[in-house]
Amino acid sequence: MVGVPRSRGCSACIKQRVKCDEAKPECNRCSRFGRKCPGYIKATKFVYEVPRRSEPAEGEGAFHHVRELSRPNTRTRGSRSRVKTPTTPENQPSRNVSVSPALQSIPQAIVSPTQKTVQALGVFITISTPRDAYTETHFMKRWLSSIPPRFGTNKALDDAVRCLVNHCIGKLSNQDKVIQYARRAYGSALVNLQQAISDPEEGMSSETLCTTMVLSLYETYACTKKHAWVKHAGGATRLMQIRGPSRHKHDFDKMMLFAFRGVMIMEAFMQRTSCVLDTDEWRFVLAGPDAPSPLLQLTSEFYAYFATMPGMVQQLSNLQREDINQVVSFVNSASQLSSRLRDWFLRWRSIMGPGIEVPSATNDSTFPLVYDYNTSGGTNVFFATSYYGCMILLNNFIKIFQPDPNIEDDNQFMIGEICKNVEYSHQAGLFGPYNTVFGLRMAFMVAPLAVKMWIKDALDKMAEIMPIMRFQVKFGEDVVLIED
Repeated sequence: MVGVPRSRGCSACIKQRVKCDEAKPECNRCSRFGRKCPGYIKATKFVYEVPRRSEPAEGEGAFHHVRELSRPNTRTRGSRSRVKTPTTPENQPSRNVSVSPALQSIPQAIVSPTQKTVQALGVFITISTPRDAYTETHFMKRWLSSIPPRFGTNKALDDAVRCLVNHCIGKLSNQDKVIQYARRAYGSALVNLQQAISDPEEGMSSETLCTTMVLSLYETYACTKKHAWVKHAGGATRLMQIRGPSRHKHDFDKMMLFAFRGVMIMEAFMQRTSCVLDTDEWRFVLAGPDAPSPLLQLTSEFYAYFATMPGMVQQLSNLQREDINQVVSFVNSASQLSSRLRDWFLRWRSIMGPGIEVPSATNDSTFPLVYDYNTSGGTNVFFATSYYGCMILLNNFIKIFQPDPNIEDDNQFMIGEICKNVEYSHQAGLFGPYNTVFGLRMAFMVAPLAVKMWIKDALDKMAEIMPIMRFQVKFGEDVVLIED
C-alpha cells in the first residue's frame, strides 16, 4: 500500500539496512553502539503522480494515477514494476558501476512534472535537503522556495528554473528526453539572459541576478563544461558587486545573498582572488541590523571568517618572503584567525552538538566509524567540515614559516573528522555532496597517499549526483587553483 513502510525496525536500522530486534523502547543495536534509538514511528512516504501514457508530450500533463516514490527492490526476483522503462544503451545500468547510497535513496519513479514548473521545483526542493530540523539555516532551500511568485515575470528566470529542475529529475529517474528538454531550456535561458543583461534596467533586476544563480546551480548538476559553474558563479558575484550592498538588505535580494555566499567564497578560491564579501559594507549586510537567533549569529560569524580565506591565499601568493615585516604580519593574521575559529567552533558545538559515531554502513576499512546526526544533518556537516578545512589551510600557512610537528598531528586528526562526515553526506539529498567539498579539498592537500585515494574515490561517487565533484582534486596539483 502506498505510504505504508514495509520494514518494522527502528529508523536507524532501516537506514543502515541492518536487522533490528525491535526491542522497546530502544532496540539493542542502538543501545550497543551508544546512540539514541529514533524509535519505530514511520514517516509517511511521498507519492507523486505519473502519466499513464509512456511518452508524455513536453509541456503537457496527463496525470491519472499515483505511485510510491521509492526505488524498485532489485534484490527481489519476480517483482514487477508498474511503469517499465525502455532498455536502451543510454539507460541500461552497468553492473560494474557502484551506485552511491544517496542516489539509491532518490526516487526513481519520478517523471517529468510538466504540468507546472512550480510542481517540478517543489519536487526538487523536497529531495534537496532532507532530514534536517534546523530549517532557519537552509538558506538555499529558502531562496528556491521564494522563486515561484516570480514565475511568468521574467522569461530567462522561467527557463533557468525549468532547466534546473527537469535536468535533476530526468537524471535521477533515468529519462533522457527530460534531460534533453532541460538542455534546450538552458539554451533558451542563456539567450534571454543575454538580452536582459544588455538592458540597463532589467540587467540590474532581482530576476536577472536570480537567473544567473539558478544557472550556476544547474551547471553543478549538468556540468556542460568543466568549470562552467565557476563562470556563472563569477557572473552572479560581479552582478551583486555592481548592484551594491544596499540592494541586498531586504527580502528576496537579501535571501539570494545569504543563499549564494558560500558559492561566492568557493568561486573566489577557484579564481585565487579575494572575496567581495570580505569588506566592511558587505559584512554589515550579512550581519544584518536585526537580532537573529544565536544559531544564525554563529552562521554569519563563520561566513565572515570563511570569506577572508581566499584573500589570505592571494596574500600568500603575493608575499615578499624576504621582507620579514610582511612575513610576521601574515603569520600573526593566520594565528589570530585560527584562534577565533577555535573559539567559534566551541560555541557552535555547544548549540548543535557533535555527531554520533556509528559503524560504517559500507564496512569502510579506512574509516570504519563514521558520523551520524539525528536532526542537525546537513547543517552540521557543512559547518564542521568547512571549519576543519579552514583550520588545515591556516595550519599550512603557519607551517611554511614556523615548522611545528604538532601541526601535522592536528592536520591528521582534522582529515579524519572531515572524512567521517562523507558517508552521511550521501544521504543528505541533492545538496549533500556540496556540504563536504571544501573540507575534502583541503584534506586532500595534506593527507597521506592512501587517504588521498580514498578522498578521490569519494568525490567520484558524489559525481554520480553532482558531476563537478570529479574535478575538485587532482594528484600533483594545488587544489586551491583553478585549472586553465
